[in-house]
Amino acid sequence: MIQGPGARPTDVERDESLIANRGGFSFLFVHGWTWIAAAALTFVLPIKVAALVYLFQGFVAFPLSLLLEHRLGYKTLSMKENSLVSLFVLIAVAQGLALPASIVVYNLNPLYLPVVFAATNGGHFLPYSWLHRTKVYVFLAIVAAFGPFAILIAGGAEASFHASGFVVGVVMVISAWYVRASAERRIAVPDSSSVGPVPV
Repeated sequence: MIQGPGARPTDVERDESLIANRGGFSFLFVHGWTWIAAAALTFVLPIKVAALVYLFQGFVAFPLSLLLEHRLGYKTLSMKENSLVSLFVLIAVAQGLALPASIVVYNLNPLYLPVVFAATNGGHFLPYSWLHRTKVYVFLAIVAAFGPFAILIAGGAEASFHASGFVVGVVMVISAWYVRASAERRIAVPDSSSVGPVPV
């Protein structure tokens, strides 16, 4: 593979990304709790309003996750520092392209929106398993995508409407602690297969 001037090995940049924000801990942790909150609100809000809470909870979670990341002293890498940052951004934004599908489902029957939205979120987690060097993102992607769908098949639309946020949220919070622990272990004992030192 030909690398241009100043180019660095991909494994080094993967390690930097993993260690900088502990594998995406704050984003998983905060978004997990907003999914749980959205599920809890389905019991007190009208169906259409609760469905919108599911759909737009990320607008609250994203700035809160950045705030938590800052408070924890983690670092948000820039594209100038790490070439993989652009890939992280593309993966995160990709789920937004499914917004028209979610809007169609909302208009047809808002009870089904959490299942569709959870599948969209689940799918976008998969590439992080390679980027952050942990299979927990594969587990998270599968559970988030198929968990609510399984509830829909087994218990019906109303059951999935109430439970989807709990399923996705709980697995995200659990995964957050797992990836953080994985990153901390990597800081303590760098993988010998990586090229160059692992920055802390």
